[in-house]
Amino acid sequence: MSSNLPKMAARQWPCLGLAALSCLLVFTTFAHAECAWVLWGSTAGVTIPLEGFANKEECRLREEVKRLQAKYAQQRDHVFRCLPDTIDPRAQWEK
Repeated sequence: MSSNLPKMAARQWPCLGLAALSCLLVFTTFAHAECAWVLWGSTAGVTIPLEGFANKEECRLREEVKRLQAKYAQQRDHVFRCLPDTIDPRAQWEK
């Protein structure tokens, strides 16, 4: 029975290695996944979330539209900013 133990262990190591590699690939994929983005607006010391987007590019396009609208309306005190949904800038902007 003790002579079978090294053979059994040798057969299990490739399986453990494959399982570890699979976990690594899954976590790497999640780390690179696109997160949600929020367009924030700030004026007169008040910051609010305006819109949510599935990706950064959509948010940046809307941010540029909002900036042009504010410029056209001569609202120079309006600030727009796209941030990942995990960041809430209200504590930073309203200090």
